[in-house]
This record gives sequence, C-alpha cells and structure tokens, in this order.
Amino acid sequence: VVHKVSYLFNDHSQPMAEIDVDAIRKKLEASKLEQLNAAATKAADAVAVEGRGPLRGLSWPDGARFGQQGSSCEAAGLWLKENWEKVNKSPPEESGFLCDSPAEAEGGPPNRFAQLQELEKAAGEGELDCSRDSALHCAFLLVFWLHQEAISFDPNLSLGAAGQQSKGAAESHFKVMIKASNLAGQICRDARNLAFARYASEKKNFKPV
Repeated sequence: VVHKVSYLFNDHSQPMAEIDVDAIRKKLEASKLEQLNAAATKAADAVAVEGRGPLRGLSWPDGARFGQQGSSCEAAGLWLKENWEKVNKSPPEESGFLCDSPAEAEGGPPNRFAQLQELEKAAGEGELDCSRDSALHCAFLLVFWLHQEAISFDPNLSLGAAGQQSKGAAESHFKVMIKASNLAGQICRDARNLAFARYASEKKNFKPV
C-alpha cells in the first residue's frame, strides 16, 4: 500500500526494499537543529493558520511513533515523515478524485465516502478520522493510521475449554486494519484509473494524476 500511495506523487518511487533508512534518518536528524531554531516562529504562525492542510497537520504529528529500529515498520514510518509536508501541500484538485457519490453509471469510481464512513465507525468513535480532500490525502492518512496501529497492535488469543481460539477485540480490530489497507489500495487504483481520471477531469475539474 505504501508503494501505491508513493506512486501518486512520485514519478520514480523506490521499492521499500531499496529505501536507504540510514540516509533518511541522517537527513531527519540534520534538520532537527533547523526545526528547533524555527520552533517559536512556527508555533506563532500555526496559531494564525485556520486550516492545517488536508492531513490535519502541517508536519509529522507530535508523539507519532516510527517502530522498532531497523525494522520495516521503522522504514515505513521514516518514509511517511519524510513525505508528510510534501503530501500536505499537494493541491487536492491535483491529487486524485475521491468519489463522494455513486458514479459508476457515468464512468466514474465507486462511492468511497460511504466506505470510509463504515470504516471509521468500525474503528470506533474518534479512532480514525480520514481526509476526504483527495485520493492521495485519504490514502496517505490511512497508511499513517495503519502504521501507528501496527506498532501498538498486540494480539490476545486465548484458548477456550474446547481448545478453540476465542474471538476478541484484538481480532476485530485486526479485521478493521485489513479493511483499511484494502481501501487505501482501492483508492490508489481509482486515482490511477484512466477512465476515472477522465471522469474527474470532465465532471469535477480535477487534474490528471
């Protein structure tokens, strides 16, 4: 899913296996001093900014985790942080149409708004609040949410009297995570579908991705 999201705003995205995690980490560390020096100004500017962009934040959220050092989870987290501001600044009309109503009859994509609403309800109140601004912003936030949930996910399978695994909250939440992953992939495919792109351009004034 990370690969699919990256294709929406990168012409030549590196496969995850080829991402230089050490280089990304050094790049992020090198920017820390600059970020600290600009912190006061940035904080003051943030107060005056009414909207914080489609990702609901101008930069990587405070307290967000990367995952165990050296793991693929950390590589995904570093990739998300490195691309956060770039994606947040991407104009919605240039970031892929996210369909808010049934449009298949007119050659458009499925209604993803309805599926997002179902997913957010299944995740629990306040647990998942996804952007509807564009396909890219929605898919990116879904991947970010999945990344954070994967870090904290702790399966708790207990054996019943008959030796059967009981289905609890952990398994139910894992199913929600799978649905989120599938939906992110479907949204990416929508954005790169030529027929859907033509519909978005002609009917919704979106630019081709």
